[in-house]
Amino acid sequence: MWVAAWIAFGSFANAQNLNNNNSFELISNGTFDNSLTGWVKNAPRSVPFAIQRQSDGNPTAGMANRKSLQHTLKQDILMPLSQAAGAGVRTFATRFRIAPDAPCSVRCVLDLTDSTGSSHTVLAERVIRSGGAWADVRGTIPVNWNGTLAAAWVSFEVGQKWETEFPDFTLDDVSIESDTDADGLADSEETITNPLLADTDGDALPDLWETQNQLDPAGANDANMDSDLDGFTNFQEFWAATDPQDAQSYPGRAANPNLNEKGRAILTYLALLPSIGKTVVGQHISYPDEFEPFVNGLSASTGYSPGLVEFQYDDNANPFQIATVNPLALDWAEKGGLLAIKFNPPNPWTGGAQAARTQEEHGLVDISALLDPASSSPENYPANLAANSIFMGWLDEVANGLDELQSKDVVVLYRTCAEMNGSWFWWGKRPQGHYQMLWRFMFNYFTQTKRLNNLIWVWEGDASIHPVLSSDYFFPGTDVVDVMGHNFYSDTWEQPFAIEQLYREYGKVYAFPQAGPRDQRDGTFDNALYADAITERFPRSSWFGVWNSFTSGTKIYQHVAIVDNENVIGLMQHARSLSRDEIDWTETEASAPTPPAVEPPPPVVEIPPAVDPTAPVEEPAPPVVSVPPVTDPATPPEPSPVAEPPAPSELAPTVEPPATVPVPVAEVPPTTPPRPGVAPSITLHPQSQAVRAGSDVIFQVNASGTPPLRFQWRKNGVDSPGANTASLLLANAQPADAGDYSAFVLNAIGSAQSVTATLQVLTPPRLSLQPDSQTVRAGNDVMLSVSAAEAEPLSYLWRFEDNALADSAQIHGSATPELRLRNVGGEHAGEYSVSVSGPGGTTESLAARIEVRAALHPQTLVRIENGKVKIRVFDASGGFITADDFQWLEVSASPDLKTWTKLAAALIWENGQPEIAAGTIHNQGFRFFRVHEKP
Repeated sequence: MWVAAWIAFGSFANAQNLNNNNSFELISNGTFDNSLTGWVKNAPRSVPFAIQRQSDGNPTAGMANRKSLQHTLKQDILMPLSQAAGAGVRTFATRFRIAPDAPCSVRCVLDLTDSTGSSHTVLAERVIRSGGAWADVRGTIPVNWNGTLAAAWVSFEVGQKWETEFPDFTLDDVSIESDTDADGLADSEETITNPLLADTDGDALPDLWETQNQLDPAGANDANMDSDLDGFTNFQEFWAATDPQDAQSYPGRAANPNLNEKGRAILTYLALLPSIGKTVVGQHISYPDEFEPFVNGLSASTGYSPGLVEFQYDDNANPFQIATVNPLALDWAEKGGLLAIKFNPPNPWTGGAQAARTQEEHGLVDISALLDPASSSPENYPANLAANSIFMGWLDEVANGLDELQSKDVVVLYRTCAEMNGSWFWWGKRPQGHYQMLWRFMFNYFTQTKRLNNLIWVWEGDASIHPVLSSDYFFPGTDVVDVMGHNFYSDTWEQPFAIEQLYREYGKVYAFPQAGPRDQRDGTFDNALYADAITERFPRSSWFGVWNSFTSGTKIYQHVAIVDNENVIGLMQHARSLSRDEIDWTETEASAPTPPAVEPPPPVVEIPPAVDPTAPVEEPAPPVVSVPPVTDPATPPEPSPVAEPPAPSELAPTVEPPATVPVPVAEVPPTTPPRPGVAPSITLHPQSQAVRAGSDVIFQVNASGTPPLRFQWRKNGVDSPGANTASLLLANAQPADAGDYSAFVLNAIGSAQSVTATLQVLTPPRLSLQPDSQTVRAGNDVMLSVSAAEAEPLSYLWRFEDNALADSAQIHGSATPELRLRNVGGEHAGEYSVSVSGPGGTTESLAARIEVRAALHPQTLVRIENGKVKIRVFDASGGFITADDFQWLEVSASPDLKTWTKLAAALIWENGQPEIAAGTIHNQGFRFFRVHEKP
């Protein structure tokens, strides 16, 4: 059966209709009630695969004695998948329960073969942090293929390819079912919600998240509530990926309980940015002399500075750059910019660069022995002891540089030992526990021994490795990480795996510490793609740092930096982007609870005395380093002038928080309550907004003071009934909602009023003049006009037969209110319309039809009969004119071929020919006549 608010299922049938005709289940016998019917074992006879009965009698499938990742069970779903696709269903929710005997990565994968080739898709995945217990795994992803589908197999990967141990596992409740609205809930689970809407009640909280967090997905306005009374609304907790039912899980909770006040304010600010739809633009520099072209150069050319600059202390195998980086970093921080510093240590065994082409080229690497040389084998003890001494010297040098910044009250987003799921760094792709041991050791050494309380700890993996190795596999634990990011280099910034879904399982700030184009490095990359992709596909990202440009080993300049690529203004002025002048974290200081200080224990590391490695050892020396067990998952890549990042790939998992792990000594819940008898004080004021009509608007106010705090929102100075929470939601805002909003916060001691925030509700332009249809003669000019009201600026785009027009020799004003067509011909006949766009949207005009008549070539007098002048008039093709053309003719007369008089109503239509009335000839003395087109 399913747990955690999942819907209970009985047996399944292939392509079974569940709650509508378009609902499909692809797996048969997913509960193993019918023994192993439908399942195939992909393993030799020595690997048992059998039904196991749980204590409650529930049947499950188990596989033991596995020797390979390929030892698994499979099911052919070609027929039900084809049937679902034939009905237009391509998005499916995958769910299963698994109990591996040991911690490992588990994935449900789909292998397809069609007429164009094969594909391998991860349907659902998770890194299991403890063995022997049931874990629920789910994921939603579209399933696509080209050509004719020939084969479709579902199987399970339990373990990692390079590991030597592949744990036994027990499996149950397997389901791959249509998910029409792609919200993570299968259609059959949506018994109280709408399977066509990812957010049934429209409160900006997805149905799946509300279901998993015991909120009401179908009715109540849960977004504005603070269910766990931790000072943050459920809406904010959704965007921060924290638990709305746990007061100890809140946006911006620091891993280091002694993180200083400024650091906690910045971390909270970053955690809340996604809830207001903002992301900090960052620029990385590898060397101090790059600050001028890539940071100052950006400011000089656009007037915008990046909100974040990422420096690095390491310089590959050269001396560290601390002395030259720190002055730049200090100056940048004093100007209000956010600051990151990366330190990827060189190889402590060789003293060489941290990156190499292959893992083998790093030579001796034993992370456990690096931290505890006494645990080495006799032959490796001298090398590991020397490496430990070198490594600790490097850490001390870096700690001194960071402490210098701490003395100036500078907070650092600290990045170290990145991209461990790749093989290019010496710490990469080692045993999972070894890397986690390394990270936790450095965290404890810097925060406890060195008392560095100005660091926000940023952990980053490599997104491109993810299809092979889950990017959260090496994650060291939620208690030692503040920001969980992955490095992403891509020309399209698309990922065919649900990385955001995976990373929100850990409740950490999410970021792209390193970013850039993958192959498009000729200066043509569109910078606005970063902000567009984050808005559309990675909305929980609080910042991204674009890598610096550099010259590769082939001496070819790699255009990666923001200023070296196109549409810089488009990025910096994007609604999503935050530049340095737009950053203000100061108002979040009081939002983050202040934890009690924790006295650090004595130094964790000490170097043991030298030992003769040939001497007999009765008992191994006690370990020098005590590293607590691990807790969590990992992430993505990063390029450098020495080694470019590997090509990104894609396909994603669904992870869960780490399993049970002892809480470190320093992990003290930050629960300092407000001081008694304190009147309310506003810590976060509502912000003015300008939105399009129909948008949802949220005003937020935060306050400190003696609880309970009461809230009252006002519009234009008048109390708004029922608006009594810290957040005010205006759903589907309309012009009537525009006005000035403020909040009163009250308690038994006093009250406080927020600043006034103005809401503008922008509507599409209103057209007061529509373009008119016209009929014109070939060779004449035509002018079409439109007049619009509403907020400036307005832009115009004229179209002809739905095709956008551009100015040319005959077309003028295609982007203005007046369109002029010169010397028109038959090719200009048709429908013209104009799109008028403003801050509030776009309005389409009515279509105006232009008809073009051919030019006429009238011939004058032919003969006079019965007092009538017979004339002939031809069109441009030489044929007689028609009655429709008659309106374009007029006649002039003269007595002497010198003086001509235009005769009104002298031309009549008789017997299919134009004629001049007889009275006109005899009564006015005219002898000569001519017919011509009206001007």
